[in-house]
Amino acid sequence: MKFKKPKSKDLMQVAKGFAAFEGGKRVGRGVVGAIPSKDEDQKQLIKGGVALAALLAAASYKGKSIDVVVPALVGVAAEQAGDIIDAQAQKVITVKQDADMPQKFLQDAMGLGCPCDQTAVSAHDKYPMLASPTIREISWDQVWDGETAVDNDFAGA
Repeated sequence: MKFKKPKSKDLMQVAKGFAAFEGGKRVGRGVVGAIPSKDEDQKQLIKGGVALAALLAAASYKGKSIDVVVPALVGVAAEQAGDIIDAQAQKVITVKQDADMPQKFLQDAMGLGCPCDQTAVSAHDKYPMLASPTIREISWDQVWDGETAVDNDFAGA
């Protein structure tokens, strides 16, 4: 592998390809979102179909704008295939709170992130401070003086 000092033409070509790729990813999301599905399994099939169609179109395209169209179509396919992989990984890989470096790498690579990114069972699991016994319901008619509730004259009680 060799590297050389890039020319402005090379930078522009890479920037144009990147913009087309990113735009293709976003267009792919819109296409999949616009196709109605009745459940998550059907949504995954739609994503797979869109990815496959985009890859076939990218391989088949031979027009003048190949440097923009092909990266855009690959972007559509990459976004959908990545979503499918992430969804399958979530079913197979158990996210661990105290993951070591290889486990953390695998979790992040498969789109699982840290355990704090996962859907919490309850607000108490996600926000431990809500489970604190010192948090009390606020009664605007009374003031808590530390031991007993006292009527709050300012609340009109």
